[in-house]
Amino acid sequence: MSNDADGEGHIFCLAAECDSLFESASGSLSSKDEILVKLEEFRGRFKEWTSYLGVFAPEDVNLDRRLRHHGELRDLVLLALDFLRVNLIQR
Repeated sequence: MSNDADGEGHIFCLAAECDSLFESASGSLSSKDEILVKLEEFRGRFKEWTSYLGVFAPEDVNLDRRLRHHGELRDLVLLALDFLRVNLIQR
C-alpha cells in the first residue's frame, strides 16, 4: 500500500464499508439470536474506535489526513479494517 494522494480517503471508505456490513449483518439476524448480542457489542466497540480516532471526522482532520505522511501506520490501520471487512462478509 502506498502513501500517495490516491491513498487519501481509504481508511474512511473501508471503515464506512465495515459499518455498513455490521448493519446488514445485524439486520439479518433474529433478535433471539445469541450472536446478535456479540455482533452489537463488537459494532459498539468499532463505533467507539472510529469516534476516538476521528475516522469519520471532517476531511481536514480525519485519520486519513493525519496518517497521510505515516505510510506504515496507515497500512496497519487499513490491514486491520480489511481483516474486519473480510470477517464480516464471511460471517
